[in-house]
Amino acid sequence: MGATSGVGYRVVQGQAALDVDAIWAAIAVVVAIAVVVYALIGLIERRVTQWLPTR
Repeated sequence: MGATSGVGYRVVQGQAALDVDAIWAAIAVVVAIAVVVYALIGLIERRVTQWLPTR
């Protein structure tokens, strides 16, 4: 792996050091980012496709 920073790097470093807390923290960060991106895409979709009926 060639990364020297980032969430994936933190997970790999946590695995190497058997640092379970660091691994779970990195996973929590990824999940939080995914939830925010999902919400933003939903908001953009509702604004762009206003002609569609609401679900």
